Amino acid sequence: MADFIVNGQTQSFDEDGINIVRLLELLKIESRFVAVEVNREIIDRADFGATVIKDADVVEIVLPIGGG
Repeated sequence: MADFIVNGQTQSFDEDGINIVRLLELLKIESRFVAVEVNREIIDRADFGATVIKDADVVEIVLPIGGG
């Protein structure tokens, strides 16, 4: 089980070894238009699959807001 903070809220998942791609799937967030930061470090989109979220990590997911 992994516990970490996503956008200020504690999240618990039964899976271990969750990478950013999987985290976005679990949270039902489309990955094409997001920026992700782990422990105050911006993660390049090309590294989403290789970046594993560890217990107690702090993740920030930024979604664009459209307007017109």
